[in-house]
Amino acid sequence: MLTRQDFKNLKNMPQLSINVDVDRQFTKEEFNKSVIGIKFLDMDQRWNILFEDGLLHFYRSWTGHCIFIGHFEKRADGIAILKRLTINGDIKQYNRTNLNTDINTVLSIIKSHLIDRAWD
Repeated sequence: MLTRQDFKNLKNMPQLSINVDVDRQFTKEEFNKSVIGIKFLDMDQRWNILFEDGLLHFYRSWTGHCIFIGHFEKRADGIAILKRLTINGDIKQYNRTNLNTDINTVLSIIKSHLIDRAWD
């Protein structure tokens, strides 16, 4: 599992942010794959992802800006629920379009980069 020390130049989520409820379930296996995180050495890859203190942080690989934070709740049976998503609201850091697009982007990144590990 990656830790904050594995990354350079990670920036905190700005105060200007948006919270949205998600309520998306992940199996125990999916969640266990997600918490490993991912670090790209190639700046052409868009995302560095770090799981820390129950939060899944999504950083732009080339700027270090925190764009999304997924807030998880883990149940006793191992199911994890993405309860809420915090979205960067600073248009200088992230030019967002709408909440549905943001949610779908995060779910797509989780699937492709973490669960399916399309980059391995």
